Amino acid sequence: MRHPTPASASLVSLLCLLVLLVSACDRGDDSGDGEVAADDAPRELPPAMSPGTLRGLGPHIFEATIDQAGDRQGAFGARDAGVRLAWSDLDAYSFREVDGGRLVREERRVGADVYRRGSEEAPFQYFVGRPGDSIILQRTIELWMSALAPFAHQVAFDPQPDSTIEGRPVKVWRLTLAPASSPVTDLPMSPDAAARLLGRTTTPVSLDGLISVDVETGNRLLAELEGRFVPRADMGGAEVTDEVHITYRERRILLDVPEQVRAPDPSDVRKRRTVPAGFPAVSPIPPRPDGRG
Repeated sequence: MRHPTPASASLVSLLCLLVLLVSACDRGDDSGDGEVAADDAPRELPPAMSPGTLRGLGPHIFEATIDQAGDRQGAFGARDAGVRLAWSDLDAYSFREVDGGRLVREERRVGADVYRRGSEEAPFQYFVGRPGDSIILQRTIELWMSALAPFAHQVAFDPQPDSTIEGRPVKVWRLTLAPASSPVTDLPMSPDAAARLLGRTTTPVSLDGLISVDVETGNRLLAELEGRFVPRADMGGAEVTDEVHITYRERRILLDVPEQVRAPDPSDVRKRRTVPAGFPAVSPIPPRPDGRG
């Protein structure tokens, strides 16, 4: 299975960041002078999906699923995956990722103790966690990036009326397809040649989605996306009718009482190999043949 290009993924990041910055800017007063209050300046806010913003949401459960019907040539293979993050605090969470019905990643953190494994059959590996380590939070956006990447160069965010989710104010956008852009050139160029020049690997056919972004923290509380695209011929695509269909959904369930996170049974844990006490951490360098060391 081939994955979207880094350029597409980078563009998705910029689009998502734009949404969050607009959300942060809209938190200012509506005086009409176009200025943003100092307390609401987006540069003063931590990024979305960071420990700081999740603490602002409080205990919650994050769930996301993606269902992708692949093309016959295998340029974009079929996929059925999901993730679940039960977040209580910086040092209390559990994360599971399932792909094709099989566990591919699990992580639990209880205080300073972190336990990770890559399948149901594998034992947990034990690590000492670092304060504020947020790599697991970044993994919660991977499915979103994967779902949006094939449409990235044509995604349009259309503002919708503000709303609330579980009592929290949210900014709402509808996702649609914008017209495809063209290279800046005076030379006549076909759509296929333009797509190759711009490094595009897909031709979007349709896109419809809705995202609701928490005003206070910039995190998505709800997101839905359904779209179709065709892998371009140079990616193995064939007929225009050979479409890839993607359905994506994510939500956060805010909790009054945190979900309890427990460490695995000790018999299921393998601790990392360490250097025994009393032995040097690095093997000594043997002396040179001339005896000068």
